[in-house]
Amino acid sequence: MPFPSKHVRFLSYSKEITLALLVKFLLLSGLWWLFFSGNKPPVDGAIIAEKIFGESHPAVISQKNKESR
Repeated sequence: MPFPSKHVRFLSYSKEITLALLVKFLLLSGLWWLFFSGNKPPVDGAIIAEKIFGESHPAVISQKNKESR
């Protein structure tokens, strides 16, 4: 009668999960560094305002009515 095979675990579950998380963190860090950490364009208040509010247009100034004087 053959003996049931026993699988020997080299790492405990906590060490295996820790290793998997470490590898994932390293891969994500590498991808971020490769694609997103490059040149950063300068940003100032005018550029941010243009992105939020659209193109800057001068305010419409109404002319005074001659009758109100």
